[in-house]
Amino acid sequence: MSLYFSVRSRALASLVTAIAQVIATGIMGTFLDWKRLTLNQRARFGFLGVMVLSGGVWIWAVIIQHKYQLHKPALDWDDRAFGEGWVLYVFQQVEFALTYNYGYWLLGFLAKKPAEIVRYSSVARGVEAAGQCVASGISSTKTPLIVSAGLIMAWWGIALPLGFLVVRNVGIEHVGAEGYIPEAKSSEAPVGQDTS
Repeated sequence: MSLYFSVRSRALASLVTAIAQVIATGIMGTFLDWKRLTLNQRARFGFLGVMVLSGGVWIWAVIIQHKYQLHKPALDWDDRAFGEGWVLYVFQQVEFALTYNYGYWLLGFLAKKPAEIVRYSSVARGVEAAGQCVASGISSTKTPLIVSAGLIMAWWGIALPLGFLVVRNVGIEHVGAEGYIPEAKSSEAPVGQDTS
């Protein structure tokens, strides 16, 4: 946005992306909590939706970035070519929010105990931070932005089959920590058992 769009275009993008993210994650969250489908169906359909959106957005990003590399534009909202790159930015932000939302929902079902949710979330945040460091490193050099988009596409391609190997077992093998009952101390009666 800062390379190709005016200040008022970026301000509008900030407003629109915030509203779009709230609406999109609300819809996604409602779908993931919808009880008419099995947990496994919600996991699979959610994964499919997020991965199709991600793939489409990043293919679009590579195309637009290639175009911008050839002719560096300076776009404002009254320019004819404004929409294709500006709307891409909005979709990228929505895609990020949905991926994040789905990822943390999924982590909740991979954990077998409540404490594991914290550890899994920490690992996910650590990987995300490492990715942000790499991205910042790339953007601080003269490397063309299309390289970043290409790397993201490559990671998407790697994540697609590996992620599905996990998602296909949600609700079957991975059921989450919801039913976890902590072990009672030897001097105490088991949880739910009357001692009188």
